[in-house]
Amino acid sequence: MEISHLSYSSISLYQRCPRKWKFRYLEKIPTRASEALAFGGAIHNAIEDYLRSGGDLPAIWEARWVEKSMDEEVDFDAETDQALFQQGLEMLQSEEILAGLQTVQPAIEDDQPVIEKKVVLTVDDVPVPVIGYVDIITADQLPGDFKTSQNRWSESKAGQEIQPLFYLAALEQEGHALPEWSFNHYVLTKGKYQFQNLRSTFRPQQKDWLFAMIRNVWGGIEAGVFFENPTSDWACSEKFCEYWALCRGKYA
Repeated sequence: MEISHLSYSSISLYQRCPRKWKFRYLEKIPTRASEALAFGGAIHNAIEDYLRSGGDLPAIWEARWVEKSMDEEVDFDAETDQALFQQGLEMLQSEEILAGLQTVQPAIEDDQPVIEKKVVLTVDDVPVPVIGYVDIITADQLPGDFKTSQNRWSESKAGQEIQPLFYLAALEQEGHALPEWSFNHYVLTKGKYQFQNLRSTFRPQQKDWLFAMIRNVWGGIEAGVFFENPTSDWACSEKFCEYWALCRGKYA
């Protein structure tokens, strides 16, 4: 089994559907990215470029979108391409989102803003590391990430996110100061072009649960446990699972 590392996304995918994890990470069956995923990725990259170097955000967005729309792994038609480009342009020109982004100040290390910081988490009894990239460490030393969403997030939704706990545990292992074990979510809404800064706060003891969960996932992978998603939630559907035709769809 050739698995060099885990990530938050691979662990959460295994928890949702071990069979899909096998298709993606063991059998490495290629898939095409969704338009929504491509849009979120381009917005994310444009924001990071803007915070890293400044400049004209709409122009940065256009360059990033052209790059993304030429990606052969994304299936666009001309109408959708233009519509998504225009939506991104309007989002990043909105007064609220621009004002919100201007409040986000990255920390500086070695004369460079701390953006897309690689972190590595090691867990006892798991022979591969968990690797991730924190979108930003701000000047007050708080890690954070950028999300696009159709609608506003609630405080409870931000508090239920588990991904920040991976980042915080990895940063602690690296000796990074963790003010109050807190994490910022910067949410840009596509519906009304709004900006939110929501904070999640964890307790250090929660990393023990995290480590146990990672060990359990690795144990399943190592034992070759790759059962199908036993539920009928939105993710197990032709629209949202790129492996549908190889699995449940064969019998539909």
